Amino acid sequence: MYLGKGYISFKLPELRYMFYIFYMVRNQLTRYTEGMPDVMTYVTTALYSDKYVEPPVNASKAVLCYQLFEELKFIV
Repeated sequence: MYLGKGYISFKLPELRYMFYIFYMVRNQLTRYTEGMPDVMTYVTTALYSDKYVEPPVNASKAVLCYQLFEELKFIV
């Protein structure tokens, strides 16, 4: 990659690498934005609970609620 005056140039392997990872980055961003409301709902419910709180049936499957619960218990 070369940053010059007013332009950027990439070599073919660099472009190929970015093209391959773009799909993964886009999928992760989509899952993150879709799961955010479920995460916020779960956090407000589980933050002050002593026992594991089951997520709602319609919650996003991309959110690992058990791991999130453990992290919340570590913080509080």
